[in-house]
Amino acid sequence: MKKVKLSVLLAAVVIMAGLSSCLKTDENTNVIGTAVLHPNAGGWFEDEDGGKYIPEGVTVKDDSDLAVLTMQYDYTKINTQSNSVNITILGDVDYLDTMSVKRTTTDVEGMVTCRLYNEQESGGMGGVWGTNDYLILPVQYYVTKEEYATRNEEDIEENLIKKNHKFTVYYDINDILMSKTALNLRLCYDVDNIILPEHASFRDVYTVRCQEPLYISLEDLFDKIDESGMSIDYTSMTTVNVTYDSTVGDIPTQLPNYSSDVSKKVITYSLRSFK
Repeated sequence: MKKVKLSVLLAAVVIMAGLSSCLKTDENTNVIGTAVLHPNAGGWFEDEDGGKYIPEGVTVKDDSDLAVLTMQYDYTKINTQSNSVNITILGDVDYLDTMSVKRTTTDVEGMVTCRLYNEQESGGMGGVWGTNDYLILPVQYYVTKEEYATRNEEDIEENLIKKNHKFTVYYDINDILMSKTALNLRLCYDVDNIILPEHASFRDVYTVRCQEPLYISLEDLFDKIDESGMSIDYTSMTTVNVTYDSTVGDIPTQLPNYSSDVSKKVITYSLRSFK
């Protein structure tokens, strides 16, 4: 595990995720911040440099690779030997959902438009996490009022948002070979069980806006590419380009739709230096 300096461990909560850039102090020792961390089955959360955040009275689930949590801790209690600190979690822990990753050799299309936020718009929630371990995509999409009412259901059959709304990331190995310095990906958004009243459009029924960060494992993606037998120099890659379908004003629209309002957009995130 990489050992980090005290100042780096302290700053990880506030700077790493960028969601909470202010410090609240109580006698200049208590810090409150929000971060994207990796849940560890050992009962703690880890930051991108291996720092441990050990929660008090909270069970850490390890069925997701990433989680968003708001925490408080006393920075004078940081253990520099074990690179850890005890924390109090404020509110609920949001365990992020993953997206499917599939290979393609053709230009694929989704069923509905969506929107992606860049790193600044998402408050630091979007982009590459770790040493190119994960790619977090902050997505905006729309659901029905009936679907939104089931958002807290844990059973996927009962949670209609998770059941009906699916995001898939596609990659084309030949395109990656040609680009050399960029990892080009395609995001497609599909919606199942669409039922529209007569003369109603998608945007008339899907009116509740949802925003959430979803992720894929870049390590798994690179492994899939390697398993294909292709020789790719990942160390020369500097960016991730994600193409997706969107509309003017980010109004949800079923595809295909050939109006001038619908277009392909590209959002770019920076890759970290490969170690």
